[in-house]
This record gives sequence, structure tokens and C-alpha cells, in this order.
Amino acid sequence: MSIAIIAVLVSLLLPAVQQAREAARKMSCKNNLKQLSLGIIQYADIYSCYPPAYDRYDDDTMNIHKELWSWTPRILPFIEQADLYDQMRLDESIGFPSNIKPARTILPIVQCPSAPANRLCSVTSSIPGCEDMAETNYVCVTSTLERVPGRVGFRNGSGLLIYDDWLPTKSATDGLSSTILLTESDKTIPNHLGSVCQGVEYQGYIWGYFASATAYYGINNPQKTVYGDHIFSYHPGGANFSFADGHVKFISENIDQTLLEALTTRAGGEVIGEY
Repeated sequence: MSIAIIAVLVSLLLPAVQQAREAARKMSCKNNLKQLSLGIIQYADIYSCYPPAYDRYDDDTMNIHKELWSWTPRILPFIEQADLYDQMRLDESIGFPSNIKPARTILPIVQCPSAPANRLCSVTSSIPGCEDMAETNYVCVTSTLERVPGRVGFRNGSGLLIYDDWLPTKSATDGLSSTILLTESDKTIPNHLGSVCQGVEYQGYIWGYFASATAYYGINNPQKTVYGDHIFSYHPGGANFSFADGHVKFISENIDQTLLEALTTRAGGEVIGEY
């Protein structure tokens, strides 16, 4: 009888324990986003512009094409990662010899505690091997446009961090407290490099290279969790978001899509309602 009573008590307590643990993980995730956003804000204060979501160097006349960096490496000095930053050459490609080791560094600050452990991913043929760059769970929201395979136009959208451009701080005319900077995501997709790793390696968002998404698909859209470029969280019911003034908020996956997209724009002039 006593064993049966204990079993009943354990079954009653277990959900509460799990909820408490998830609440702690969600709070830790919020803190990560807070620190990353403050790093972006400090960068913007110093340089009077926001870092690009991703930039690359192209010179067709010289046949030079360099894969460069996402926003995360540029804020490393502001998130207590100055030593790692000093190892990197951001004016050179991700495959530059001195950049390979730091690009493979797993950073705790870009790990959502509720997500599977970040790992090394297969991303680019410019770095030898099947595990070339380290994963992240945090992405900037660049756009409200649909992802079109083979084209990057959807990435050059209405957010504050966009592709191949350093937007001035005065660009946030919608107000800092109403403009999203960062959110959560994760992805696993098939290999597309045609390498010997075909079908066996892991791919995800990369803190050094590709760490951006569009709001087009809403939050936690089950149809987009494989292919990426979406907002996705392992927290039940929604995702954490950080804003350009530094505050962090958990937003329900049931938010009106028009309102979510309005929060993404830097200069849309929308009236933001309750959410």
C-alpha cells in the first residue's frame, strides 16, 4: 500500500518538477538573448550602425568571392569573448586558415538550454572536413518575406540586421522597444554540398556564418522545422524574442501574423497592439 501511495505522489509531483525545470531553462534562454542583444546595442552605440546579418565580399572583375561573417562574430568583444575575437580575421573568408579554429568553437551563450546540445555542423566546402563550424540557437530576424530556394532576396528585408549592409542606428523609426532583434531557431537539413559527407553530417544555424530567419512562417511552424530560415523554439507555446532596446519577451506562437511581422519591421509605421 505504501509503495502505491509513493508512486501516486511521484506521478503527481513529476509534472510540477518538469515545469519548474523548463521555467528555469526558459529564463536562462532569456538571459542569453539579453546578453547578445546588449552586445549588439553596444556595437551600435560605438559604430552608429547595426552589424549586418551576414556579409560577403564579391569582386567579379577580379573573380574574388569571399564568404564572410554573420552578426555574432562582430559582437564577440561585447559578450566577454574578446580573446576569441582576436583570433579571427573578419576581413577574410571563413575558410581563411586562422579563422577555422575559432569558427569551430562551441559558445555556451548561443545555446538554448531547452534545445539539443549545439554541435559542429557541415556548412561550407571552403573548410575541409565534415564538421566545420559551430551551431547556434539564436538568430536575427531580417525579414517578413517567404524563403525562396536558391535566392537570398528574402533575407534583405525590413529588420534592423540585414544582409550586406550596416544600417545606421537612426533606421529604427518604429521605436527600439517595438522592433525585434533576435529570436530562437534550430534546423537539420540534408547535405547540399555534394561532399563525401553526403547524408551523414549535421547542419544547423551557425553563429559565425548563417544566423538569421524570416517571420514569414510565424512561430513554431511544424512545416518549416526541417528546412530552416524560420522562428522555432523548444519552449512550449512560443519563443523568446529580444528587442532593440534590450528587453526580452516570450511571445505566443498564436500571435496574429500581421502583428508579428509589424514587430519585425524597423520603419513600417505600424500601430502595435497588445500581444
